[in-house]
Amino acid sequence: MKYIIITSISFLILINLSCKDKGVDPQDNYPPGYQHDIPWPSLADSPWPMSHHDPQNTGRSKNNGSLIGDIEWQLNIPGINSAVGFTDFVLGEDSTIYFGSSYENVNGEQMSYLYAVSINGNIKWKFALNHPFVDTAPLVASNGTVYIGSGDKYFYAIDLNGQLKWKYGADESIFLSGINIDKSGNIYFISNSGKLISLDNQGNFRWQLLPDGGLKASSESGITFSPDGKTIYAPGHVGFGSKSLYAISHEGNILWSFGTDVYIIQPLVDSEGNIYFEYSNPNDSLFYGFLSLYPSGLKRWVYPTSAGFVLPTMDKNGNIYFAKGSGIVSLDYHGNFRWNFNLNGLIPTTALCCDNSGNIYYASTDFIAINNDGTLKYTLPISDFNFSSPAIGFDRIYLGSVNNPKILYSIR
Repeated sequence: MKYIIITSISFLILINLSCKDKGVDPQDNYPPGYQHDIPWPSLADSPWPMSHHDPQNTGRSKNNGSLIGDIEWQLNIPGINSAVGFTDFVLGEDSTIYFGSSYENVNGEQMSYLYAVSINGNIKWKFALNHPFVDTAPLVASNGTVYIGSGDKYFYAIDLNGQLKWKYGADESIFLSGINIDKSGNIYFISNSGKLISLDNQGNFRWQLLPDGGLKASSESGITFSPDGKTIYAPGHVGFGSKSLYAISHEGNILWSFGTDVYIIQPLVDSEGNIYFEYSNPNDSLFYGFLSLYPSGLKRWVYPTSAGFVLPTMDKNGNIYFAKGSGIVSLDYHGNFRWNFNLNGLIPTTALCCDNSGNIYYASTDFIAINNDGTLKYTLPISDFNFSSPAIGFDRIYLGSVNNPKILYSIR
């Protein structure tokens, strides 16, 4: 420490020049790996404004989920074909539930819609998407605009009353589950041609990028942002010569790429910028398994296993959860094994998600809740297939099943 010594006839004063009273940094008291909330001003201030909750794809809500496992209400959604189901579910600031759903009537006529449903289970409005199928999960912006892509090659912006604000014509259909938004409100999606397209919040074209053989666009893939909003992570279309993962600047420049020959699903990014995904390439022993990379693209750690093909989740302490064969595996922030939960045949068909208390949720033919220590919280028999990621909010879980009839559930 540096001091100035001031003297006088009667006293001596020491002034510390380097140790100012800074107060206590609140982050100093958090354990390693603790996940801090990342402000995202362009997103709606709701419990679940986009697919898998946030631009980092963590699947973690700041709210409590379903604590007792009872069905509060259920709503039949038109459609007789189990193959045409729901997109992922999202929530607006006013508690409206948004989702896309494909419809087939008794005459075989097909159409898809964006639905808005009240928290009490009543349909407020629906917006026609002019194509038989929809896979793009909605995203709700801070100004209330609901964004969604459609198989008719248009990207739509819808207001809170279900009216069209604008639409943008892409080169191909848009079946990407995880569209995303940066902190300034610019929108990002991948069309079926493999192009990453960026629009501003008025629907004006900003830029597009087609790396190598293109990026992967499907109901299992999507775009993830770094915590600072400056880097986009997107899986490549490896069947057409692309890398497994690309890191792209928010201005459309490739920063680095990772992997070959293995298609990965949408990565998860923690609040420090570390990246997580499955990389099950049996010919690559250095990286094979559930993998974490540093923001630079270098390996951080790998847990050698073949994981399931659903999105993982991370709790607020940095513990990660993913599906593996017949179990749910939990690792700590450093990649060390915590526990394995035996699925007893109930293999996840939806993404994993967690609530503020660290409870883990997923759906199969039943809906399952797991405590943070790996013990069963409850099983809710639904006896129906569920493929769309649920949404957590208002002490509820919103979930859809796709047999005849298709049903939206509110589970408390």
